[in-house]
Amino acid sequence: MIEIVVLAILITHVGKIAVDKGHCSGRYQLLTVVLWVGGELLGVIGAQAISRDAFCLWYVSALAGAAVGAGIAIAIVDGLPRKSLGVVDSLPWTCPKCQAVNTMFDKNRCFKCGGPKPVQQEASLATPVTGKASVSEIEARIAAGACPKCGTQVAATDQNCPACKINLAWARQNPGQMSG
Repeated sequence: MIEIVVLAILITHVGKIAVDKGHCSGRYQLLTVVLWVGGELLGVIGAQAISRDAFCLWYVSALAGAAVGAGIAIAIVDGLPRKSLGVVDSLPWTCPKCQAVNTMFDKNRCFKCGGPKPVQQEASLATPVTGKASVSEIEARIAAGACPKCGTQVAATDQNCPACKINLAWARQNPGQMSG
């Protein structure tokens, strides 16, 4: 029973690491289970090759194999490169035809009615704040999960923007000091 709890904790940990690096967690969580079970099986097979009657040795070898599998899974996920989420291209926009709020930044048509994206709402998040951005533009960047200063997509756990190195906690709390 404790092995299942440990495996569940491990799967959650591996998934969090993958998501923090911008990857899909499911495949790495599945890989963790496969490596865990595979390690257990290889441990039992190895122990049986040594002694066919020592059940205690089989169990300990299975646990050791599972631990090796878990270590491999964590090493694989730790070794993943951080996926660049890119720069957010535009702010969420409201369709003039049906009033639906569109948050798909790369879409030029409304998800609900197919109406075209209005040109006047093409405010770019990718343009760095140079003293001309309004507080509402900066707050829109923050709401979109982008750096308030340069518009680069950032993780909620990032302390500094990977592109412009601004302290994100300060920038999120002080949007008025960044605007022109």
